[in-house]
Formats: sequence, structure tokens, C-alpha cells
Amino acid sequence: MSKIYALFLLFLPLALIGQNNSGYVTFEEKINLHKQLKTDDPDLMKMIPEFKTDQKILLFSPEACLYRSPLKEDKDMEVEKSTDDGEMKMVIKSSKNELFRDLKTSKTIEQKEFMTRTFLIEGELPKKNWKITGKQETIAGFLCMEAVLDDTSKTTAWFTPQIPVSAGPGVYGDLPGLILKVSVNDDTQLWVAQKVELKAIDSSKFVAPTQGKKVSREKFKEIVEEKMKEMQEASGGGGMIKIIKN
Repeated sequence: MSKIYALFLLFLPLALIGQNNSGYVTFEEKINLHKQLKTDDPDLMKMIPEFKTDQKILLFSPEACLYRSPLKEDKDMEVEKSTDDGEMKMVIKSSKNELFRDLKTSKTIEQKEFMTRTFLIEGELPKKNWKITGKQETIAGFLCMEAVLDDTSKTTAWFTPQIPVSAGPGVYGDLPGLILKVSVNDDTQLWVAQKVELKAIDSSKFVAPTQGKKVSREKFKEIVEEKMKEMQEASGGGGMIKIIKN
């Protein structure tokens, strides 16, 4: 632990030098479709690109953060394949989700699209139990430290104490610095900061999403599990398969 404290002392002067603890981060979201699909069909694997990549923007300040798509619209990916049972069509949806978090009160408002429906989820996110390892990596020009989640998700995050704002891409946060990289299940899902721009941001930019049916986080989880089960059962006989990226 003494090594970790020493590293924080090294980072501290760098954090104090900075004039802004607010700005924008451009993230690349990458999902490994081959790992996620878990199919034994070699022909289907050849048709589907290994990765689906999107771009996201994180606005952050010491008071709030907002994670959303940029102004340009990401395109959905469609793959069609003829089988003996009929035509199969896969649609990998680009996420249009938004997440607003008040960093002072921990209040969170999240807008999520799922199966052509939009939901609005309000309430605090569960606290993440991170363990800081002391490993270092430079990301987007900032020296970062590694932290791992103490659970079975195999989640690793890299945060920079040079920007002491407890925020990150999507649902990730709860670390003593801005998260610039997250890897889940050996890069099956990966968020990496491409560019960090430190600048003052007007508070009016942090607009919480308002569209969608209001549900609790627990209810939304039930809806997703039910629909995914239905899709898995339907895919056994061919027909239409939709894979939703959240």
C-alpha cells in the first residue's frame, strides 16, 4: 500500500497545476462480436466483422458528468444469411444511450434503448468495489493507474489522478480520478479515451435525458433478461435474431 500512496503523492502536484477539472473526453467503444455471439457456425463468423466500434462523448466537471453519443448518428450493422430453415438476419444496434450523473448527490438519470423501446432509469448506481493495483499506463497523454473490480465480471479500469473527477464512460466511476479506459471480460467490451480536452463547460450543457418510460433499475434488468430469453428460444429455429448492444 505504501507504493500506492507514494504514487498518489507524485500525481498530486500534477493535479494541482491544472487550471480545469472539467472538459470533454472522446471515447471509442468497441465490442468483440465474435466473443459475444459465442456461435459454433464458422460461416456466420466469417460474415460478421470481429468488432463493432462507436464513438461517445463524456462531458465532465467536479459537479456532474454526461455520457452520450456525439451529434453524428452511428449506423446500425446488419448481417443477413440464408439457411435451410430460412433467412436469418442479425441487427447489431448502435447504442444511443445517455447517462447523467450528479457527482455531488450521486443522483443518476439514464436513458437506454432496448428492443425499439426507450426507458428512463432514475436512481443511484450501485457502488463499485474497486481495488487499485498500482500498475501504470499512459492513455491519451495522461498517466493512469489500474483498478480492478472485486467481483466475477473481470473488469479493469484505468484512471488518472491528474484529473480528480470521479467519473468515466457509462456506468463506470467511483475512483479518485477520471477513468480513461475500461475493459470487460478480456476486451469483449472496451472503452478507450482517444482525446481529452480540458476546458470550462457551462453548466447548461449538462442536460439530463428526459425521454422514455420510467422504470426502476431492477425492473429494467427483468425486462432485458426476459426478452433475451425469448430471443434465444426464437433463434433455435432460424428466423430473425437481434443482438442489442447496450
